[in-house]
Amino acid sequence: MTDQLTPENDGHELIYRRLDNQLSDESFAELEQRLRSDQQFRERYVQLADLDACLYDEFSESTDSVMAVGLSRKNRLLGPIITGSLLATITALITFSVWYFAKSERADVVAGNDRGVGISPNQDGHSTQFPVESRSSTSSPIEFVADATLNTKDAAVLVLTDHEYNGRFAPGHRFKPGVVKLSEGYIQLEFICGAVVRLTGPGELRIESEDAATIFSGQVAAHVPNRARGFVLNAPSAAIVDLGTDFAVRIDKSGDAEVKVQQGEVELSLIGDDGSTLVSERIDDSQAVVVDRSLQKLTQKNSSSEDFPQIQSFDEKPLVIPPEYVTSVMSARPLIYWRFEGADQACTSNAVGSQWTASLQTIEQPNDSILFADGNVRFSRSVSPRFLTIDAGIPGLNEHDYSIEFWMRPDDLTHATCVGVYPEDEPSAKLHLNVIEIATETFLIHEPGAIRFLHRNPPDRISSRGTNAFSQGICIPHQWQHIVAVKNLDSIELYFNGRLVRRVDVSDASGAGTYRIIVGQLKGGTSERQFSGAMDELALYPRGLTAAEVALHYELIAGRK
Repeated sequence: MTDQLTPENDGHELIYRRLDNQLSDESFAELEQRLRSDQQFRERYVQLADLDACLYDEFSESTDSVMAVGLSRKNRLLGPIITGSLLATITALITFSVWYFAKSERADVVAGNDRGVGISPNQDGHSTQFPVESRSSTSSPIEFVADATLNTKDAAVLVLTDHEYNGRFAPGHRFKPGVVKLSEGYIQLEFICGAVVRLTGPGELRIESEDAATIFSGQVAAHVPNRARGFVLNAPSAAIVDLGTDFAVRIDKSGDAEVKVQQGEVELSLIGDDGSTLVSERIDDSQAVVVDRSLQKLTQKNSSSEDFPQIQSFDEKPLVIPPEYVTSVMSARPLIYWRFEGADQACTSNAVGSQWTASLQTIEQPNDSILFADGNVRFSRSVSPRFLTIDAGIPGLNEHDYSIEFWMRPDDLTHATCVGVYPEDEPSAKLHLNVIEIATETFLIHEPGAIRFLHRNPPDRISSRGTNAFSQGICIPHQWQHIVAVKNLDSIELYFNGRLVRRVDVSDASGAGTYRIIVGQLKGGTSERQFSGAMDELALYPRGLTAAEVALHYELIAGRK
């Protein structure tokens, strides 16, 4: 069916329908042509997309509501066949992305170390995937071939492997859509949507998008949290749609898929040669099913979970702090320095003095969603608000330069606020001066999983007000990373792992007022955007740290032998 558009509003209608995924193939082709040829139309697209994001940010009151809308706008791959409409969508998005980011240049990432303290990124803080010929060596058990016909967005990040880091495929390496071949051992990936997939070799896995993959051979285990519900794993003649679960798949010698649900349930479909569903069955806890292609049926099988691969757990190492680091931070004269040592599970002291202790705020008793242990603070998500804040406001903080510094080890790439600064007279923290967060589920233009530093003067909650500094790279789950946000009188700066990754000029950045800090979630009154993971060595300085100071602080920990 062709959309009926009037001459007066066809431009706006095309964009509005694109934002709501309501375009026909013909109208999508028209949108693509307009984006290619009409600069004013491209500018209007950006403006209206930004306005759409602002409205969502203004009226969304919880993470669940934002996620529900986000999911409604995502094209999910519900089978191994990509429809013509989806290809048209991808083509148009590639066209727009190429135009919009034409001046962006990417460089390779420096390999992570094996000390559990994060990675050393390049100057831009991110990496690029190259064809296998340029990236693999004969000794590497991992090969990757990008699929140039699919979208160019990063789809998954490598979080764990049992192979020695060879400078190419270390934790933090990002994969675009394409084929991963593993000759031995295992690799564990976190997809941008939140699904975690472990591939055991020898095996071959095609990454389709941020929420879909196809296994051709080998074995995979998948853990799919609520935010990634609907993740699709295709197999030969089969499609497994997750319904919130842990499951595993292995391909036998005949090419048939064996599916084991370890917890929760999946929708398992037998797919015909024409891509249509022949048989579909809902598989729940402890069931194992063989997808028999020759007989074209699904067959129950008795097998235990031990017969199938499992998601690999992480050795969560604490951050090792040398005395020189503490000395360097103290010599920079912070107002607040929380080291999270010797805490009593209700508060942690300020190493600078008796003022501005970090106290735990929660309605849950007893509370285990925030724990002080191993010299750091550990956050877990909760259905109720839980966060750290200070016992008194900081007067005049925004009248001059200041810096916020901390180390974090996130559990995942979920959209989460690490640190926020808000007016003292806003007890629920609805109005923010600053937000430092992992940015994933937003409608702004950035890489999913990037670090975001937002400054709004005066404080506000409308996304169109304020200035953002996004990192060009993404954070790495289960790795310690160093974050520094600097607010100057005329600019904001964001440092990631010791290097300046973004500086944005800001006018009227300063103002009067008394401010508080909230750590671990976005607001005080809800459980929105809760951070999950560990934090350590959080400091606030009444001046802007220099690039040399930031680099020194990073190297004192990450550069230790």
